[in-house]
Amino acid sequence: MEKKYDILIAGGDRRLSYLAEILKKHGFSVLCFGTETENSGTAESRNKDNDPLQRKTLGEAIACASYFCGGIPFVRGDMVQGDAPWFPMKLSDFYPQVQGIKTLFGGGIPKETVEYCRQCGISCVDFMENESFVVDNAVLTCEGVIAEAQKEKPYALHGKCALVLGYGRCGKILAEKLKNWPMRVTVCARDPVQRSYAEAFGMESVSFEKLPDILPKQEYIFNTIPYPVLGKRELEAIRSDTVILDLASGEGCVSRDLLSERKIRIRSLPGLPGRYAPAQAAEKMAELIEQNIGRKGWDEG
Repeated sequence: MEKKYDILIAGGDRRLSYLAEILKKHGFSVLCFGTETENSGTAESRNKDNDPLQRKTLGEAIACASYFCGGIPFVRGDMVQGDAPWFPMKLSDFYPQVQGIKTLFGGGIPKETVEYCRQCGISCVDFMENESFVVDNAVLTCEGVIAEAQKEKPYALHGKCALVLGYGRCGKILAEKLKNWPMRVTVCARDPVQRSYAEAFGMESVSFEKLPDILPKQEYIFNTIPYPVLGKRELEAIRSDTVILDLASGEGCVSRDLLSERKIRIRSLPGLPGRYAPAQAAEKMAELIEQNIGRKGWDEG
């Protein structure tokens, strides 16, 4: 009879390679499929005993494990994400293969996937619905985007003007880090309470209605809002040397139609924790997994 693994780790980015190693050190038997582990992991993560290449399909891999962990985000559009062969994969192709597991872990799991799993008796744990995890993830994201901003121009960030679009968890942390760099930070938010908080912490603030008035002086624009918020009027006010760094994993802050009308320097930067701090991000993922299925020694029945 084929060996039964505790958890299958599939798709995702470098975070899942480190997650596999952490869980192994904590005593779990781990099977990887379609992760960076297969091609670029450490010698330990490519141990022959856990060689994922022996499983030709995701369905075969799922049949070997009790739990399943995907990446962050779990999907983009209707595609389950991964940086290695077999991924991305259509959700419609993924669903028939997920039968028989106890719990599905991932980040940003779609409602339709949660409902499908519920009907199949599978529980879902979304990393991005855990407040502590989201805050930690935002910190790693903000450090990553600052590193990316430093690459964009042959000048220091010190003293430059920066606009932060959105003042949610990520926007608050990012604005504070930029202010302490120090940069001259303006926060744009719809909620007047959020704007008041930004001003209370020593930053300028502006509503979206007045955004075009302050855009000409901005050298860096950091977007944290997962849908288009910059229209034609705003784009016309942006300087030619301004760079937009878009952290959001949704549509982005500018519609594709408007981008084609004017050349705007924009960088789409989802998944920054997986690039800049994958090991630390993986530690937080492992904590949540173990909170939900227990440390090694849980009933494997």
